[in-house]
Amino acid sequence: MRRSREVWRYLNVAVDQRALVPRMEANRNHIAIMDASIDDSTTLIRANRTEDEEMKTIRNVLVAVGAIAVLIVAPAMTAAADQGNAIVGAQAYYITSSDRLSVSDTQSDGKSAIAEIRASAGSTVYSVTESRGVNNQSVKTVSMPASYQIRACVQDLGGGGAKTCSGWANGS
Repeated sequence: MRRSREVWRYLNVAVDQRALVPRMEANRNHIAIMDASIDDSTTLIRANRTEDEEMKTIRNVLVAVGAIAVLIVAPAMTAAADQGNAIVGAQAYYITSSDRLSVSDTQSDGKSAIAEIRASAGSTVYSVTESRGVNNQSVKTVSMPASYQIRACVQDLGGGGAKTCSGWANGS
């Protein structure tokens, strides 16, 4: 009897194992499908990560371009004329941070553009002349006190014409 129980137990195990084979095959197929799904998800995640990385790269490039623009524009903004003056044909300005007196010829009229500057309490006039024609600029380094006056002039230097100037504008 004891032996028959062992045989019976052995047969049951064998039967159970044979019944498990189709389940194992089904599980293998299911696992293969899950693996494929995981592979697809991983590929999708990699694709998304690639898109995210591309967006980050684009964002970083835009931030870098913006930073460069700020570095280029900011000094230009701080170098803006502390005081300027204009007349038809000429624009004069003085930048205190760099002690630069500049003049631009703004009209194609055959006349030269002249910037003049003087200390508010003084009579010495410093000037810079632009005679190359319209859209050109000349610069001269002139150290001025905190209080000064500036004006723009035009003059036909070749024909000996009279100098025409704006009024003096106070700068500080």
